[in-house]
Amino acid sequence: MRWNSIDAQPRDDRGRVALTARQEAIVETIRTRTLERSYPPSIRELMTDLGMRSPNGVKAQLVLIRRKGWITWDEHKARTLRVVGK
Repeated sequence: MRWNSIDAQPRDDRGRVALTARQEAIVETIRTRTLERSYPPSIRELMTDLGMRSPNGVKAQLVLIRRKGWITWDEHKARTLRVVGK
């Protein structure tokens, strides 16, 4: 197993690592859009909603948020983002 800085960070009672402000905004946007429409946003919709310039930047943040334990999704399927907990 490879060691990385996420592994070394403290976790809450649900096993999640704290998020940055940008990551919190992404999680909140996913939560809000899912409640509004009954399905999660796409990566491009997140990019537009958050004022980001690249879908690759959104994807990189999503991967980090998933590693921190806050979201999950089904690989190779569209609109499967889910916020874990709450």
